[in-house]
Amino acid sequence: MLNGCKVLKMKIPYTLDELNRITIELIARSGLKEKCYIRPLAYKSSESLGVRLHNLEDDFLVFVIPWGPYLDTDRCRVGVSSWRKTGQQLFCTPGKKLPGNILTEHLPKPKPMIMVLMKLLC
Repeated sequence: MLNGCKVLKMKIPYTLDELNRITIELIARSGLKEKCYIRPLAYKSSESLGVRLHNLEDDFLVFVIPWGPYLDTDRCRVGVSSWRKTGQQLFCTPGKKLPGNILTEHLPKPKPMIMVLMKLLC
């Protein structure tokens, strides 16, 4: 998650150790005694609309829920799907987990805006 935040220029105000501590504390406070699903999320929290990633506040949350058996292994069947996953090279972010194809519209935007500003100022 932190590597993905770097790509999106998000500044999460916690270190990796602090994020781990927060997660462990959340599990303890939840009272869960079984397996659980942990979902950390970094997100843009500004109350603003627009197709951009710059000049927006960043925030973080994590939640846990009970997680029983994921698959009924007695009934599980394997098949081949015609669906194809978008290649990671499309986003130029190998090894980073980023939220979907909409990024192709957001990532390039700040640089052209900066270039226009530079031309206006110079």
